[in-house]
Amino acid sequence: MENNPNLKDAMSYLVDTGLALREARSAPFMLDVEGRTYLFHNGTHEEIEKKDDEAPDCMAVYTLSGLVDWIRADPDHLFADKANPCTVKVDSPTRVIVLSPLTSVLRVRSLLSNCRYEAPSVVYGAYMDAEDFGIMLQTNFTEDDNRNTVLKIARNLTEEQSAQTADDGVSQRVTLKTGVKEIDSAVFRNPAFLCPLRTFPEITQPSSPFVIRFKEGHLAAIFESDGGAWRNEAVKRIGTWLKERLADTNVVVIA
Repeated sequence: MENNPNLKDAMSYLVDTGLALREARSAPFMLDVEGRTYLFHNGTHEEIEKKDDEAPDCMAVYTLSGLVDWIRADPDHLFADKANPCTVKVDSPTRVIVLSPLTSVLRVRSLLSNCRYEAPSVVYGAYMDAEDFGIMLQTNFTEDDNRNTVLKIARNLTEEQSAQTADDGVSQRVTLKTGVKEIDSAVFRNPAFLCPLRTFPEITQPSSPFVIRFKEGHLAAIFESDGGAWRNEAVKRIGTWLKERLADTNVVVIA
């Protein structure tokens, strides 16, 4: 540094600027000078070294059970400080994250773990072949009486030769025929309360209303009709599930 006048000038500028800003700001702050970053705090300053290697990825898990097991085992000793508990945050129905405590100077949190559920794909708001519609119901929805009622009509639409529909906007009559002979007539009333697989399998899937539509040509469609209210219920259930299983650990669950 003694042999580099430019660096001396830069450091003088750094100190003068830092002292001036210190008078106006009591909180810690950083300055970049000639590609180097300095932290000012309580009348002092220090250089923040840049690491050559990238920071390691956070712990990635895909089930709530796996996340709980990792926290309870604490292989990296992240949850031992009882004075500074980590935070388990239910970010959405398909994502839970674990955050470190705030650092003492910079007041930032680190992402320690990312738990994500990959929800199966459900096609909403578009008519499809009744056979494909039935497969989607069987593979992506929880089995119950409401699902089975919709599934029965969808199956019949694929098995019989023709179908006619009539509705008043709420209830819909689906009439199945072979030639001129009527073989079945079912009245289906909307909305149907169904449970798609939309959140982690460890919790009970939230039920929500759907509008189901059938029309001639062996076509069926499903429309969401709760305005996304199921998301709040799913987050609440995840939070309750985690609080019960992490009650004696050094974390705070936020949902």
